[in-house]
Amino acid sequence: MGRAYRIFGLTAALGILIFVLGGCGGGYSPTLPSPDRTPGTLVTGFPLTGSGGAPITGAKLNQFTVVEKATGAPDSEYRSAKPTKLVEETTQQSGQYNVVLVLDRSGSMSGTMDLLKVAANEFVDEMRADDMVEVVDYDDVITVTQAFTTDKALLHTAINSLYARDLTATWDAAMKALQDLNALSRTGRKAIMLMTDGDDNSSSNDADDVIALANANNIQVFCLGIGSGANMTEMMRVASQTGALAWSAYDAAGISAAFAEFQEAVVGGYQFYWRTTFDPGDTIDVKITYNGPGGPIEILRTNVAVPLEEE
Repeated sequence: MGRAYRIFGLTAALGILIFVLGGCGGGYSPTLPSPDRTPGTLVTGFPLTGSGGAPITGAKLNQFTVVEKATGAPDSEYRSAKPTKLVEETTQQSGQYNVVLVLDRSGSMSGTMDLLKVAANEFVDEMRADDMVEVVDYDDVITVTQAFTTDKALLHTAINSLYARDLTATWDAAMKALQDLNALSRTGRKAIMLMTDGDDNSSSNDADDVIALANANNIQVFCLGIGSGANMTEMMRVASQTGALAWSAYDAAGISAAFAEFQEAVVGGYQFYWRTTFDPGDTIDVKITYNGPGGPIEILRTNVAVPLEEE
């Protein structure tokens, strides 16, 4: 079967969030969805857009090639990898979203609270009219500062009221968000957007508890690592294992770039699976080329290969 590895990147917001055509821009780096558990395969997601701006549908696996190299290595070191599966996602744009914004206001965020507020407020600005959001913020105490609403003014007020203090209960806050989503009877897709520096020093739950409850209820947990020092390890794992994405965003431009990917994601796209030639933990540059009608189109990513659980 080959090596059982899955590709991640290093960035997050709703739906299958996408990194397209020409690599990473702004102060962030991308992380990739990993819904497939087949040993030895890797996955990314992206929309295909033709020269006129119209989406390309009906692409076939044999219309794609993929090459990869160690990050920073010269292009001459790109080597081929084997594509294994292509899945077209055509329904990402359908339905309203119900989202819990889980915002870290613990003491470790004291130097990055302004950036967190920029990110959370921008996320609210990107909401569609029928999307509903709740704000859960936390240190070692978890607070629902704003219950589910479509009112952006109320959400902005809740976000702007936050200040950093005390210890950190990230995974307890995520569990609270999952419970609130489960209790919500409103129709529509459900997801969490966790914004944090990645620390946790006072939760009674852990990342595995969050993954288990999220998967049991078909809820994706997207993660935005705030600041250049964000610890992405557990965020990347939670996002991946719930079929979501994670970003590391360290400036306003990077946040904007990440949420621009979200806007592209809601129109649909493709999941692309391949078998890597690299080992877990290797940082690699990946070049996927679509050669079908409307192509060629080149998609560039910088990713991290991590172990894939055997089923």
